Amino acid sequence: MREKSILLEHKVYQTHYNALRNYYMYRRTPTRTKVMVCILLASLFLLILSETAYGFPFFKLIGLFGVVVIAAMYSWISIDARRLEKYAHDIVNKKQELTMTSEGFSAKWKGLIGEEKYSWTEIDHVYEDDTYFFLFIDRYSVIIIAKLEFKEHRVKEIRSLIENNANFESDVTGFKYNKF
Repeated sequence: MREKSILLEHKVYQTHYNALRNYYMYRRTPTRTKVMVCILLASLFLLILSETAYGFPFFKLIGLFGVVVIAAMYSWISIDARRLEKYAHDIVNKKQELTMTSEGFSAKWKGLIGEEKYSWTEIDHVYEDDTYFFLFIDRYSVIIIAKLEFKEHRVKEIRSLIENNANFESDVTGFKYNKF
């Protein structure tokens, strides 16, 4: 029996990288994002309350400390996400050719030398949302598949292949994109 392969060709744009960066900073660790929002809201509440007749003097200090903690957390997250940029500079605005089989996949980009080959066991995890698949080879190396570039039956083939072979996390809401 001949092994079926899926050939995907599309250009990787800056918006694709921006979606990856957004996932990496906020959606990859939703608990951290929720904690940051709670700290920010509590800090703002304490700062507002410190200016009323019901406020204690230490409310302002705690509120300011919370804002500093949020700024430090955001800086740390942003520095971590910038490590993706080295990878992105290489592939943005390049045509990506991806061949997927049940054994693994290979990727090459027009204008870059060489072809990268991976087995499914090398993949850390795969994340899917309504518009992308992100195949994480390691923490900072990612293959981006823009689902909007392909017809629905092709996306289903890709999803099925990934589900059967990799650690798969889907965050699909059911949103359908229609071109006008």
